[in-house]
Amino acid sequence: MNGESRVWIVISRPDRLPTAIAVAQAVRAQFPGGVHLLHEHSKWWDHAQWRPYGGQFDETHAFPRVNTCRGLRDLSRLYRESAARREAIAQLPIGKKRDLIVCVGGILTISNATISAHPEAKKVLCVAEKVYRDLTRVGERTRYRFTTSGWLENRIVEPMAGLNRTLHFKPRINPGAMGSGSSVCKKIRNRSTIESWS
Repeated sequence: MNGESRVWIVISRPDRLPTAIAVAQAVRAQFPGGVHLLHEHSKWWDHAQWRPYGGQFDETHAFPRVNTCRGLRDLSRLYRESAARREAIAQLPIGKKRDLIVCVGGILTISNATISAHPEAKKVLCVAEKVYRDLTRVGERTRYRFTTSGWLENRIVEPMAGLNRTLHFKPRINPGAMGSGSSVCKKIRNRSTIESWS
């Protein structure tokens, strides 16, 4: 079984489980080594009644959720948790030539950790068209600004932890001005992360 190809389906929230099950059923015949589910453990998984559907996967692997930082004092915690999760995922026996990673719903958090830990593995991104447009567009500095925590994560934490760098932009209230943004954070991948999928 070690030499057989496997598929690794990566999701963060349990609302992506139906899509993950559909992917598992569609590709199982092509991957005799099994279908594995990777997910980010959170309170949503505790509340969801997902265990009856766990039999759709040969193995499930849960990894802890990593919360973003809120300032300089929180940087060391973010680095430790991000690096530990990436290292734990790197220990999975994902073959770069025979296995396939399928990320469902997005490329942040656990998906980014997985593709960062296994950059040479074959990857498929399964997202809605609107999400794909958001992920591939260039952030306009007149409409969005870097958040402080996003800047720290992009410039310091992610490179040190061995992760692909992500951009965290906030919409500006007054486009073209230096005003503060709303509390909704727009997460847009930068070009180096996009290129890692090609």
